[in-house]
Amino acid sequence: DGSAMERLATIDTAVFDKTGTLTLGQPRLVNASSIDPAMLAVAGDMATHSRHPFSKAIAGFAHPGGQYKFDAVTEHPGFGIEATGAGSTWRLGRRGWAGWRARTGGEGKHGGTVLTKDGFIVATFDFEDALRADAKAAIGQL
Repeated sequence: DGSAMERLATIDTAVFDKTGTLTLGQPRLVNASSIDPAMLAVAGDMATHSRHPFSKAIAGFAHPGGQYKFDAVTEHPGFGIEATGAGSTWRLGRRGWAGWRARTGGEGKHGGTVLTKDGFIVATFDFEDALRADAKAAIGQL
């Protein structure tokens, strides 16, 4: 879209938020009802192995006691969580890290946080976080 550059030239403020700076730092999963319950449970069980704010939001959907038994679960800071079990590799995290198959084609169809099984996207996760009460004042001081 060539007009995007023209519109960009008219902005006077750009704000980038690291979770918890302008927002409360308590994101909530907003599309849980559109995710396959089995995939949401897998992601929930994986997310219990991380303290990342997005993981905390997903972990609430884990089965009590963990329904899925993984052979190994590894957190990769800045990327996501990888779990192996029953001959499969699961990844929960950044779309670009999740697997090469997840990066080929249809990039606009999926959000930034995905669950993949053996490199294929099986669920996407959308989050929202509320602004801090002082966010407007903080932006005004920039």
